Amino acid sequence: MKKKNNIISILLLFIIAVAITASVFIFNKNAEYITEINEKEVKWAYNLLSNSLRNKSTSYIDFLSLSDFDYGQDEIISEPIDGVKTQEYLGLVKKLDYNEIAEYEINVSKAGVYQIFIDYRPTENTLADFIIDLKVNNEQTYSEMKNIVLPLFWYDETKDFPKDRYGDEVAPRQIRLEDWRSLPLYNSTYSTALPLLFKLKSGPNIIQIKNISGNGLEIGKLKMEYPLINPIDYDEYIGKHDGELTSTLIPINSTDYINKNTTQAIYSSENNPSSNPHNSEYKLINTLSWEDAGAEITYKFMAPKDGFYHISLHYKNIKEEFDVFNTIRIDGETPFLELINYPFKSTGSKWGNETLSDKEGKPYKIYLKKGEHELTIRSEQEPIIKAWEYARLISEHVAQFELDITKITGSENDENRTWMMTRYIPEISDYLKSYEILINYIKYELQYYTSNGI
Repeated sequence: MKKKNNIISILLLFIIAVAITASVFIFNKNAEYITEINEKEVKWAYNLLSNSLRNKSTSYIDFLSLSDFDYGQDEIISEPIDGVKTQEYLGLVKKLDYNEIAEYEINVSKAGVYQIFIDYRPTENTLADFIIDLKVNNEQTYSEMKNIVLPLFWYDETKDFPKDRYGDEVAPRQIRLEDWRSLPLYNSTYSTALPLLFKLKSGPNIIQIKNISGNGLEIGKLKMEYPLINPIDYDEYIGKHDGELTSTLIPINSTDYINKNTTQAIYSSENNPSSNPHNSEYKLINTLSWEDAGAEITYKFMAPKDGFYHISLHYKNIKEEFDVFNTIRIDGETPFLELINYPFKSTGSKWGNETLSDKEGKPYKIYLKKGEHELTIRSEQEPIIKAWEYARLISEHVAQFELDITKITGSENDENRTWMMTRYIPEISDYLKSYEILINYIKYELQYYTSNGI
C-alpha cells in the first residue's frame, strides 16, 4: 500500500518568464530546534534495536547505508530467455500471468550497483498496477525487491467534461494507456525519488521477475544502466546554458494533463471566483488533487522561443504545518538536483503560489528550447522515509520487548510482586536509551519541514 504523505491540489500551473518573489522559509522564533546529532550514537542505537529483532529484514535504506559497493559501468540490454516474437514489439516478449516468472541473463564487466529499466505493457482487463518480485542470482538483498511496481497510465476520454442533470460538470471516463513503456524500477511505496539500485556480480547474472499481482502483464527488453552518481546542482546547470529570461506567460490548466500514473489523482470543483474556469451558477471542474507518494501527472506545453523560464504553481497543501514534496521533470528528466524532492509548504485551507526557488527565495531559471515540451510533477516521500523507518523500528522493537516481558511476568498483573527485569533482560537500559536517541533523531530529521520545529 502506498503511504499517503503528500496531499496537494493544483488549480493552475504557469511557466512564467518574469521574476516573481517567492516565499522564503520563515520559522517561528519561539520554535525549538535540535541543532546537532551524534551520528555514532544514532548508528549504535539503530544497530542495537535492528539486530535484536527476531524477525529482522533488510530495508533499502539499510542496503544503501550499510553495503560496501561500487557503481557499475556497463549498459546492457537483455531479452527474456524464453520470450517470443510479436508484430507489436521489436524484440522478444514474455507474457506473465499471476505467479509466472521470466528470466534474463546479464553479463557485466564490472561488479557494482545498477539501475534496471524494463519494457512492459498491460493486456486483458486489468485495472490495478502490476507488482513484481525481483531476484538477482536467486537473492533479494533488501525487502523492497519483493514489491516493485509497474504502474498503469491513464488519460481522459474527453476534455469536454460531461454534465449531470443539474448542469454541473462531472469527471470523464479514464482510459488505460496500452502502449509499451520503458521505466526504471521503484518499490510499491515509492520510498525513494531516484530508481532502485541492484547489486550485480562481475560476469553472468540471472535476473528473475515474478508477477505477484494479476494476469495480463507483458514484458520485453530489460536494460541495465549504471546510475548517475552525482546529479548536477543548479549552479552547474546554469553554467551549461546561455540565454535570456523570456517575457512570455504560458498558462497550463491543471485539468489539461495528457496522462497520469494513478486513478487517485481526481478532479474537483473549487467554488472561488479567482479559479479558472468558474461559474457562479454551475460547478465547473477546475482542480486536480492527489495524495499518494509516486503519483505523477504530465502536461504538454509550447515554449515560444529559446531561453530561460520560471515555473510557478498555484497549489493547496492541506497538511497542517508540514511540507509536501514533489519532483519536477522536464521532458522526462529532472534538470538539476534541487528539483528532486522540492518542498511545498502548508497552505492550510487556502491556496498559495510557489515559484520554484532556492532557499533564499531566488527563482530557478529553467532553460527551454523553442517547441513542445512535457512537464511532469511527481509526489515524493523520500525526505521523511528515514524517519518513518526509524519510527517503525522503534514500534516493532517495543512490541517485541513487551512480549518478552509478558513471557516472564505472565499476562496477569500481580500488585504484590516486584520484578527486577534487568536480571532477565540485561539490555533494558540500552534499549530505553536507544529509543530516546532515535526519537530525537526523528525530530532532527523532520524539524525543518514544519514551521514549529520539534
